[in-house]
Amino acid sequence: MNVFIILATVFFSFAAHAEAPSCSALKSALFSKSTIEIRMVFGYKDARPARFVGDRHERLAFIEKIMTPCEVGNQACGFTRSKEDADLFTKPVFIEGRPKTVRLMVVNSSVGSDDEENLSDPFQEWKSKHAQKTFLSGLREADVVFYNGHSRFGGGPDFGSPQLAKDGTIDASIYKSKKRGLTKLLNALEESQRPKSPRYAGLKVLGLYSCTSSQHFNNRIRSSSDAALISSNVLMYYSDALDQSLSAMSTLLREQCPKSLIL
Repeated sequence: MNVFIILATVFFSFAAHAEAPSCSALKSALFSKSTIEIRMVFGYKDARPARFVGDRHERLAFIEKIMTPCEVGNQACGFTRSKEDADLFTKPVFIEGRPKTVRLMVVNSSVGSDDEENLSDPFQEWKSKHAQKTFLSGLREADVVFYNGHSRFGGGPDFGSPQLAKDGTIDASIYKSKKRGLTKLLNALEESQRPKSPRYAGLKVLGLYSCTSSQHFNNRIRSSSDAALISSNVLMYYSDALDQSLSAMSTLLREQCPKSLIL
């Protein structure tokens, strides 16, 4: 009788923690190659009506975290910065006993911390285009892409200084009607579904760490891509976005699926 109870307890405990088939399929695809490509792109994090822009500082905080020595239970750590590319970080990992390499690109959008000064800086246009290109090409070529920025009323992701109305406030009507960022995102996702080159890795996970991104983006993205999705139902403070993106990356590299993942 006692043996039966023990066996039953073990069985139901295992069943309660059994991995969903969709999670197993995701992990199988994510770790199918010797290299795991991850992109972390910070959008243009203005704080209008204030002039402060924060994505440069958030990128530095993220880099500090990923370069710290690893502790038990954390895998978003122990990365080494490339000597040739300041945006590239690598880390060796063992997945099911096999050696793999994680290649992590970390890019931000702003040149400086003052929005008005950025507008007059000729380097800002290049910086915004570079961040956008890193994000969009990641949708076609990387395994995991995280965006940490503004939703722009459904017009994001966005990598440039905000469009302003005559009174100096952000012109929400432009973002709601044009949806330029979302359109570019969807176009890139659709291209990734039609592999034209062996370099296309096939996107596995897309994380959108921006305010109420679930309401703004989920339906359109889910209809355009098979990638698993991480999004937010609420407004996101910068520290929440930072912590949650690090946690999701750590969980994936521990060969688990984040609880927030929509498969």
